[in-house]
Amino acid sequence: MKSRKHFNRCAIAILAALTIIFSSAISHLTAQDIETVVQIGHSHILGLEFSPDDKAIATIGGEGSIKLWNVESGQEYRTFEGDGSVDFSKDGKYIAMGSRYFKAYVHDIQTGERAFEFEHQNDVPYISSVQFSESGRYLATAARGAANMWDLTKSQLIHAFYDPAIYVVNLKFSPDKKSLAGSGAEGSVIVWDWMSGERRHLFVTDSALTSITFSPDNRYLAGLTNAGMLYVWSLETDQPVHTISMAASPIKAFTYSPNGEYLVTVNAANKIHFWDSQSGNRTATELDNGFAGSAIRFSNSGEYFAIGGDGVSLWHASDNRLVRRFISQVKVVEAIAFNPKMPYIAIGGRKGARIWNLKTAQLMTSLDIATGYIYTMAFSSDGKMLAIGETDGNITLWDWKTGKQIRALTGHSNGIYSLSFSPDGKMLASGSADNTVRIWNPDNGQQIHLFDEYDGGIFAVRISPDGKLMGTAGKHGSVRVWDIKDHLPLLSLNLPQNESLYAIDFSSDSKEFAYGNAHGQVDIWDIQYGEKPTIIQTDRIWITSLHFSSDGKRLLISTGDGRCMIYNRSTGETIISGEKQPQTLTAASVSGDGKYMAIGGWDGKAKIHDTTTGDQIASLVAIGEKDYISITSDFHYQASKNAHKGVAFRVDNKLYPFEQFDLRLNRPDVVVETLGYGSPELVKAYHQAYKKRLRKMNFTEEMLGSDFHLPEISLHSSKIPLTTTNKQLKFQLRAVDNLYNLDRLHVYVNDVPIYGSSGLDLRSRNTQSIVEQIELTLSNGRNKIQFSVVNQRGAESLRETFETVYTGTQAPADLYLVTIGVSQYQDERFNLEYAAKDAIDLETLLSGNSGTFQNIYPIKLLNSEATLENVLNVKKNLSKSRVDDVVVLFFAGHGLLDADLNYYLATTDIDFRNPAENGLPYEMLEGLLDGIPARKKLMMIDACHSGEVDRDETILAAKTNIVDNNVKVRSFRGLEVIGLKKKVGLSNSFQLMQNLFANLNRGSGAMVISAAGGEEFAYEGQGVANGVFTHSVLVGIQQKSADSNGDGQIVVSELRDFVTAQVKTLTGGKQTPTSRQENLEFDFRVN
Repeated sequence: MKSRKHFNRCAIAILAALTIIFSSAISHLTAQDIETVVQIGHSHILGLEFSPDDKAIATIGGEGSIKLWNVESGQEYRTFEGDGSVDFSKDGKYIAMGSRYFKAYVHDIQTGERAFEFEHQNDVPYISSVQFSESGRYLATAARGAANMWDLTKSQLIHAFYDPAIYVVNLKFSPDKKSLAGSGAEGSVIVWDWMSGERRHLFVTDSALTSITFSPDNRYLAGLTNAGMLYVWSLETDQPVHTISMAASPIKAFTYSPNGEYLVTVNAANKIHFWDSQSGNRTATELDNGFAGSAIRFSNSGEYFAIGGDGVSLWHASDNRLVRRFISQVKVVEAIAFNPKMPYIAIGGRKGARIWNLKTAQLMTSLDIATGYIYTMAFSSDGKMLAIGETDGNITLWDWKTGKQIRALTGHSNGIYSLSFSPDGKMLASGSADNTVRIWNPDNGQQIHLFDEYDGGIFAVRISPDGKLMGTAGKHGSVRVWDIKDHLPLLSLNLPQNESLYAIDFSSDSKEFAYGNAHGQVDIWDIQYGEKPTIIQTDRIWITSLHFSSDGKRLLISTGDGRCMIYNRSTGETIISGEKQPQTLTAASVSGDGKYMAIGGWDGKAKIHDTTTGDQIASLVAIGEKDYISITSDFHYQASKNAHKGVAFRVDNKLYPFEQFDLRLNRPDVVVETLGYGSPELVKAYHQAYKKRLRKMNFTEEMLGSDFHLPEISLHSSKIPLTTTNKQLKFQLRAVDNLYNLDRLHVYVNDVPIYGSSGLDLRSRNTQSIVEQIELTLSNGRNKIQFSVVNQRGAESLRETFETVYTGTQAPADLYLVTIGVSQYQDERFNLEYAAKDAIDLETLLSGNSGTFQNIYPIKLLNSEATLENVLNVKKNLSKSRVDDVVVLFFAGHGLLDADLNYYLATTDIDFRNPAENGLPYEMLEGLLDGIPARKKLMMIDACHSGEVDRDETILAAKTNIVDNNVKVRSFRGLEVIGLKKKVGLSNSFQLMQNLFANLNRGSGAMVISAAGGEEFAYEGQGVANGVFTHSVLVGIQQKSADSNGDGQIVVSELRDFVTAQVKTLTGGKQTPTSRQENLEFDFRVN
């Protein structure tokens, strides 16, 4: 950007940040009352049910958990250990579920506590079906081959249904509550009188049935086979009446419509079909569900139906409109590896591996794998190299710090299940599903030796700590210990159970070798003498990993049911028996210092356990492709700034959005201190950034920790519809405070304040309670509506939230484009070269979007036109906008601070020595967007110091000439930022705060992107013929460089991210745009 003439976009009075007064809704609740719920969903949904009031959906995940979802918001709010089946009691107080561990569970929905559990006394642990009776007193359960009826009031078995004609898998009560149907794995269906146990009907198919249900009128019974055939039998004639199938794409799930008129199916091609229940003929209606469904249910009101599979899709039944999707973004953890030398951990699964820095508790980098799943990973002994084993048989070696692949090892013909480096790093052992073990030289990629004496896949390999031995285990009960040098077996076992083995380890002195079997037993062998001196019996669940402690005195064991346990190696006694986790475990690793054991599985979490106590101290969760959350056991967390949609809070069984308690629980300092790898200086820096955030929001740590009295607010009208075609929405709110008068009411739609940032004034009413009628215009599509009340002491209630989707007629939006550019000032010493051109160029570019907007209304103020009066008059035009219109407000020119660090934009006639004279305060500029009808609002400022300034740390002094490479600032008397009072590492605490935390201040509801940080200049130069910030905006939109996902549309967040990176690159890091204010809900299109 070298040229003969360069200017800073700042006058000599310096930048200031607006002091933001924000009364956050902080509860009097303690941290123990608030639970952080990470929104990750399931690996795959196998079944679902609506709650009796239709406010919740329960889903069954393939990972072994049951989740409750809020229907209005589409967010999960509670997770249970469970599997196979789920059912609600008719009063909505309890939820029952099956499990993989011989037991059926009943939980209190309000508290989440387990109220009952019932155990089947058989050899098959899987409880596949549960059903409440109409009264809720009885619970029917099924395990393979047996169906039981339990009396909940007495907690005892009252009936055991057994019939030689059926091996019971599924159960269903009839609508008249007199019959209980059970289907079996062999294809039979029996209907019993559930009180007497007498058989009433028997139907037979030639294939196993996956689900059954009665017609609403109790005349028919329908069953779906695993081959995709849907059978319908008459309960009056005991004869089949319909057989429905789709040859091209099997039916995966079905249900009756509430009136019994239709059978609704979803098939493997993601299509939803409706079949006339009387004729069995398919109707013309076909819907695309977007994913193959495994379950389908109607709501109890019949208003909606939901389909579960790779997520949940909620459909409006009357007109077959998609209402919303509940997204499952869980990334199954298939492999975990601690770095043995450094505090890093690799977590792998589908598509790649993620490297976490445990010093900062942050996701550091991702290693993308094009071929599919990662099964196993291992760090080299020096910690510099990461080996990854993939499902296709490839082994890749990575420089994990740079993210670059070093080389690939080829030779295996099937998936790699296990990897192990030798202590000197000169050998890498690999076990594969191709029935071989191979030893590699990782330095050149050459194969050293092939072990092919196996008749089954190898699930575990381990090189001993002395590097002389190699242990292997795998399919068909095969266990071997090899002398690596001579390639001879020292120990060879073929277990009689012919079972698969997944867990092996050597003691630290390499003298003992242990393996765990599928029955929870660990055998420890003395290798020298071939003796088996110790057997440790855990329980009936298979051992997924085991590790000797470094001193050899303990065994760290994880089991398939998600339990992490510690045993005395010598006596076999239990030291720590961890609680079961609601997941299936697939991976485990112990840290190099022996402090922690990490376990991971189908729920997508890597859970860090203290190896001394067995306690879980933290979880690491990847959200989407780039974001993450690290969360402690007491629900404090650190999250990437864009992970807010992956976080919610539960209080008393009610779900609140992340901004409600983020100020209290988003504590990077607590997370880093808990993990124990971060330096004291880093913990202190994070804590200072947190305190800075509190001060910015007008709170202190003491206020958050105290019993803080709050007013209360609630919806006082009937249920808000999930979808509506009415553009106007009316509802009543009731607010009350039993101590203080009410001051103001806030109502937000998608984080935009309907009554402006100040809210609706209640002070003049002089009252402690109100019932207020609210009428608002809905935005097109999704509307997140929130409301709260503030008392005259400044305390804000918890924000109540509901959502509705407007699906009516949607008129095209208009664009209101306001561009202000000032290059020429009355004080000519401060003239700029490109500011006016910036405004002209942006208007020209965006005015060409006639295909995106119905009308474009440009308002341009250049140079002498840019007076304070003219700028403020712009609001008259913006007030004519409609709720779905887009407003873009752009300013290019000087940015100024006065001696009190108040920030001004330079109008053409500003007094540079006294910015308050004719200057445009930042508050007034944003005020143009406050309270106008349009909700999609973007403000961009290309001026010096347009980001917020830290009033605590900024030092002002007399202004002098500055020449910084290609940038010159003219000399005059004024103030300049000469530095910061203190630095923390590479950033001050203010910058650290901006990097760590999302901005909770809603202000006008606009997104505000500033060209430079609070202590930075904004540059312009002939090399780009614009301000660097404006140049980046123009390039991002015109050349579509900001379209990061390639969908042809550029939304605000994409533009922000592109411009931030581009400006930083073009200025060599001297200028970094910031988001002075963010709207976390509205990410709208700008091109």
